[in-house]
Amino acid sequence: MASPSPRMEPRRVLRWYRLGLRFFPERIRTVHGAEMEEMFLDAWRDARGRGRRATGALILRTLFDLGYNGIAARGEERTMGDWIEDLGHTIRGLARRPGFTLVAVSTLALGVGGTTAIYSIVDAAYVDALPYPDDHELAVLYNVPAPERGGGFAAFSAPFYAAIRDEGVFEAVTDIVPQPVNVGGDERPERVPGARVSAPFFDVAGVPPAVGRAFTEDEDRPGGPDVAVISHGLWSRRYGADPGAAGGTMVVDGSPVTVVGVMPPGFGLLFDGVDVWLPVRLDPAAFTRTSARNNNRLVVARAAGSLAAVAAPRLPAAVARFRARQPDALTETHALRAVPLREHLYGGARATLTLLLGAVGLVLVIACVNLANLMVVRGEARRGELAVRAALGAGRGRLVRGLLTETLVLSAAGGAAGLGVGAGILALVRPVAPAGVPLPAGLPDASVVLVSLAVAVLSGTLFGLVPAWRLARADLRGGLVDGGRGTAAGGSSRLRGALVVTEVAMTAVLLVASGLMLHSLWRLQAVDPGFAAEGRATVSLAPTPDRYPDADALNRFHRTLVERLTRHPSVAAAGMGQFIPLTGASNWGFEVEGREDEGVGFADYTLITPGYLDAMDQRVVRGRDIEWSDADDDAVPVVLVSESMAERLWPDADPLGRRINVDTDGRVWRQVVGVVSDVRNRGLAEEPGDLLYFPPTDLPMSSPRNMSLVVHAPDGAPPMAEIRSAVAALDPAAPVPAARSLQDVLRRSESRRLFMITLLALFAGVALALAAVGLYGVVSYTFSMRTREIGLRMAIGAGRGSVLAMVLRQSGTLVGAGMVVGLGAAAALSGLLDSVLYGVGGFDAATYGAVALFLALVAAAATWVPATRATSVDPARVLRE
Repeated sequence: MASPSPRMEPRRVLRWYRLGLRFFPERIRTVHGAEMEEMFLDAWRDARGRGRRATGALILRTLFDLGYNGIAARGEERTMGDWIEDLGHTIRGLARRPGFTLVAVSTLALGVGGTTAIYSIVDAAYVDALPYPDDHELAVLYNVPAPERGGGFAAFSAPFYAAIRDEGVFEAVTDIVPQPVNVGGDERPERVPGARVSAPFFDVAGVPPAVGRAFTEDEDRPGGPDVAVISHGLWSRRYGADPGAAGGTMVVDGSPVTVVGVMPPGFGLLFDGVDVWLPVRLDPAAFTRTSARNNNRLVVARAAGSLAAVAAPRLPAAVARFRARQPDALTETHALRAVPLREHLYGGARATLTLLLGAVGLVLVIACVNLANLMVVRGEARRGELAVRAALGAGRGRLVRGLLTETLVLSAAGGAAGLGVGAGILALVRPVAPAGVPLPAGLPDASVVLVSLAVAVLSGTLFGLVPAWRLARADLRGGLVDGGRGTAAGGSSRLRGALVVTEVAMTAVLLVASGLMLHSLWRLQAVDPGFAAEGRATVSLAPTPDRYPDADALNRFHRTLVERLTRHPSVAAAGMGQFIPLTGASNWGFEVEGREDEGVGFADYTLITPGYLDAMDQRVVRGRDIEWSDADDDAVPVVLVSESMAERLWPDADPLGRRINVDTDGRVWRQVVGVVSDVRNRGLAEEPGDLLYFPPTDLPMSSPRNMSLVVHAPDGAPPMAEIRSAVAALDPAAPVPAARSLQDVLRRSESRRLFMITLLALFAGVALALAAVGLYGVVSYTFSMRTREIGLRMAIGAGRGSVLAMVLRQSGTLVGAGMVVGLGAAAALSGLLDSVLYGVGGFDAATYGAVALFLALVAAAATWVPATRATSVDPARVLRE
């Protein structure tokens, strides 16, 4: 390591040292300066050989040590004593004014509490380490389609995963195929989230099982032993956390498997709540055209070092080699992108959290402005007291220090209370938090506590400087002359007015944001999703493979169950579908007969049984519905298309009888026999897209084993007893989960929007309350200081109405100025909301008008009490005084 520069001679270093020494008390400099200088030079000489960085660090540390030790050891104990005396005086003064103290602490607690809540979410998403070693090395691979298709998705085919794995681009690669499973056999059957993964899965995650072991390569080969790794929750729930469970047998989907390992609590790479991991067992020899075009798996990779430096440059070549080997593969890949795991998990919440962080920042500033206003008013009220203390010998620095001590005490108390408020806000929003927004499970952790307290002290101190700065410039002798009789200084009045304008402006911004979001939600509620939700519920079902091993057996299960439920007196309609709208979707490529040269198009698809469309209240616009006979082996292949898809593909022709081919191993042309009314399959805010409906056992690339039963029960909840009885009669090992209403599906589809609205409305309400309190305090104090003036006005003939108009005019001026600034700022910032608004522009006149009217009404209410109090002055009493 390099030594200090020869030019850094002791004289030059001493000049720096003496410059820094000027910040120490004069008595320290004059009495002990030479001794401290010699100590400093000794420390510098000892550090010369350690390099510039070590020398600089030692110089800074020595400066601090010398200053601290010199002050503490050389007779400056009086300084600490002064601080302790100021602290005691401050606490006694605040205790004598509990109203002021409560308002100040509560104001700061609201601002700090909101900041604590949102920062704890941001901390969990972007600051805290993920529960995987070297999580910065983990990435999820994304398909980036050709530019004309836009977007990107994290799904690949089995051959594509195998190609990337064999390329050696990453240190380790694994694939994940989500797949719910039935566990428990005939006794206590339970349907749980599951996943099929390749053997390196647990090594890529870097988390070994807490009990037992992970899969071996032999267990992940075709024909390998049937094994499973289970979650800590399933282990505790079904086995009572018995260590002997590892090595035991568990029934999964009707077949016995050996449990080889138990994962630690909370483990869930990419998917939370997975209870069973099974080997995926890829067989390259069995790869077909269909498997090469079935993008049904996620790919997670670990790169040793930087993803950008190590993996990214090698990905294009890997994609090119795969496409050369598999020219017909339906990968849609224009490029391949390695997305950091954190970005994949929480990137979708970035806009939400940024908006909420900005909103809570405004609330904190409003709280601090209110605190500054309170401190200014309190400083004005204490002018007489401070003048007396100055006359008795207290220096101006001592008085300023006392005010800052008071601000620090209030800030610390407000910060401590804000932690409780933040925990309460988290508890309030936890039930409506959407997936992808990480919420702390309990109280904020130590880092969040430290940040919150630092924010409280810093913000409180910063705004506490306002009254201290005014005191430093004030003429304290005037306090003795005035005797505290109540004349408001013009500068103080203007400052308080400016603070109120600032509060109103920031409140207007928050109210506009929450108003636009509420208006957007109202517009979404009016959107027709394409199906009816009231009186309808869905239940996820999957018969076990040993009892229903093939398509014909599954078709019998579906038909028997649907027909039995349809005969129930409380059921108006029943049917089964693979993908319920708004709960997930899958797409596939297709060709239109006679237009093969146009290339492959893409559409969402679902498998349905007869009765499904009736249960969902979807109309067959033209043609007919799916029939049970359509699933027979000798039946003509058929398909239903959505209305918008029919209009796009055959705008001037009858779609019935037209044929399309869903691109699989063999070219099978399917006849369009019906057109179905549009449904918003992927979200209420997204326009209906192309959607294909197939009979439940007709597609080789999609298993009909996992289907959802939809029941329309107009008079109440679905008959769960009858559903369980019917399923048990057909398959005792098939579990029947609790029903989920389609109204709940609708609500959850907009959970992120509801989450944002809840917090924005909460913060806007807090800001409004703080602004109202600030306006009330300013008007009340201003006119209490003008009591003599008002009394004289009334004594010479001014009526109560004119006095009332004067008060309202002054407050109206402040509120009007704040609204103009705030609404203008909201219009300028409205573009930040474009990505989360639906059917509402950033400058919506109705919303802005409603906010202005609401603010005016709240301001009038906040002003009315001090205004009526001002008009109740007795002129005779004022003249006598």
